[in-house]
Amino acid sequence: MEKAVFENTETTRLTYYNKERGKLLSDKGVEPFVYAPALNHLAAFIQDFINKEMEELADLLLVRGQWTRNSTSIEMSDAYHTIVDTYPEIAELDASLSEDGSNGPRLRGALVRVDRDSGQARYINSIVHTLNEQARTIIRRAVPSFVVVGRHLKMLMDDCQKKPYELIMNWKELALVSKIPMSQRLSDDYKKVNYFVQLMMLEAKVEIE
Repeated sequence: MEKAVFENTETTRLTYYNKERGKLLSDKGVEPFVYAPALNHLAAFIQDFINKEMEELADLLLVRGQWTRNSTSIEMSDAYHTIVDTYPEIAELDASLSEDGSNGPRLRGALVRVDRDSGQARYINSIVHTLNEQARTIIRRAVPSFVVVGRHLKMLMDDCQKKPYELIMNWKELALVSKIPMSQRLSDDYKKVNYFVQLMMLEAKVEIE
């Protein structure tokens, strides 16, 4: 599933909240960074796909597209921007573990003392548990927006091949601007988003209602 989404791209994007640093915690017998794989995948997908391919596609569809129903385009736009707005929250969580962050110095100090002071383990677990809950909240808020984007991509993929068009009236005009045929582009993007949602469901145990 990871290969289907990222191919061979390196997906560890966070400096502190990642699997490697999480292993240092588990080696000490304390709570690790439970959502590190999922949060790093989310960060990587936003950086590599949302901020590149989807940003360009959103300009085509949401800015240049002539929609028959504004409510449909607004729903897709809201979901897209919710995803984009997620990244600063991820970066803020990771930065809190830096040397100057709110959690970094406390966590490192407790880890130094944990071998000789068992009480430090509870303190570490409290900090890490809060971080894990923050990561879980970010992921659970982002994934439904990916589902919405994916659903709209599927509808648009079908619509651009219909005669007459039902959702967007100027597909021919948009096709002249796109570097890839729109039907292929929407199909490829839909598959990628769908695979990513499945990956998040597996890694973060996110349930889609």
